[in-house]
Amino acid sequence: MFDSDPLVFSNRAACFLKLGRHQQALDDSCRSVALDPAMVKAHFRKGTALYALARYEESAQTMAHVLKLDPSNKDAEAGLRLAQVKLRQRQ
Repeated sequence: MFDSDPLVFSNRAACFLKLGRHQQALDDSCRSVALDPAMVKAHFRKGTALYALARYEESAQTMAHVLKLDPSNKDAEAGLRLAQVKLRQRQ
């Protein structure tokens, strides 16, 4: 039952993020996105996990996708800017 509920995986991803278990957060958010591609929170948590794993380009792409799904998402705007700054610092 729970293995097919995207909300369960998205919420567990949020917990993993708070615990600093970023790879597990990414795994769960990806599972949530696979189950419900329209779930904005799952995409946002995926982008946050990617950022925490220093995968800034993927994080920026994911946050941009969140903004396509929800153009008024201020957290995604901030996440996109942070990822872009990290990308520029690497260059």
